[in-house]
Amino acid sequence: MISAVLFTTYITVFSQFNGTSSFFESDYNHSLHSPPPFSIVFTSGAIVGAAQSLVAAPLDSLKVRFEVNDLLEGKHKSMFVFAKTTWKELGVASIYRGIGLTLVKDSLSCGLFFGIFEFVKQQCYNA
Repeated sequence: MISAVLFTTYITVFSQFNGTSSFFESDYNHSLHSPPPFSIVFTSGAIVGAAQSLVAAPLDSLKVRFEVNDLLEGKHKSMFVFAKTTWKELGVASIYRGIGLTLVKDSLSCGLFFGIFEFVKQQCYNA
């Protein structure tokens, strides 16, 4: 699910910043010998990294709490029941505790990842 969010969001954001209506048009609007501008790719990747963090953080937090505490005690029957109970007891803010550093890390790493990805993709395409 996280990978689907990551790549779908990247294609959408990249297309918007690149000035095309779809991701596939970008190859025709730019020189075949140069990748898209790094600033556009990095910005798109950084936004995608932040989106991925916002989706993954609550899932990771719930997973850890579910596996460690209540699974051992047999208190909850499923992850869904556990999530519902946890959100009622602790609130949604507890699920996003510590998101700041994760958001920065994921934004920077996805920006660099997609920058390198686009460069290598273009070099392979031109080879």
